[in-house]
Amino acid sequence: MALLKLKPKLEYHNKIKDFLIVSDANYQAYIYLDSWPLWQGKSSIIHGAHNSGKTALATYFAKISQAEFIDLYNMNALELDKLLSNAPHFIIDDFEKYFHRKSVLRNLKHHHFKDLEAILLRILNHAADAHKSVLLLTNSDPACLKINSADLSSRVNSYSKFKVTPPSEASLLSFIEQKNITENLMLSDVDMTEIISNCTDYSYRAANTALTEFIEKNA
Repeated sequence: MALLKLKPKLEYHNKIKDFLIVSDANYQAYIYLDSWPLWQGKSSIIHGAHNSGKTALATYFAKISQAEFIDLYNMNALELDKLLSNAPHFIIDDFEKYFHRKSVLRNLKHHHFKDLEAILLRILNHAADAHKSVLLLTNSDPACLKINSADLSSRVNSYSKFKVTPPSEASLLSFIEQKNITENLMLSDVDMTEIISNCTDYSYRAANTALTEFIEKNA
């Protein structure tokens, strides 16, 4: 699908930098989110490995659209009805968890929905009918989701899809450098290199944890 050739909204560009570095790993997804509400279709899917920055992108989308997160494992029918009525747009994180039997069984005590696929289809149909946007986040390729409902599968497969990958070492270093400037941490190049070397994986969460631990150790 061709991307809309639009410049990022400058008033939000610096805000996203507070918690996410835009790089080759996520640029297409970011620039597409930033083109909202001029999407070529009302809804989209961002997929990629755990810790690749999907939730950070979704948080950015929430800032520019006032979208609300939906977690069916932590709400009842009345709460869902209220959210559908009041929220202008929707984000569903960890979308694939609703199609994994172990996840569904493990969370039986945390939700009140007998047929999760029917509820998900209702949410997506409501959004389409009300001209609201939906952003779905998955670790898996959307084509690999084990969706039983043909109608739900068709709806999901109609969405624009963007893959993101974990940040590179250079992106993590840029993240630490920005923190160093914005928070006036007075870190040296050697300090920042050490922080990156202490990351447990290539993710912004791991980099932030390593930064916090470094500051506490050297306080």
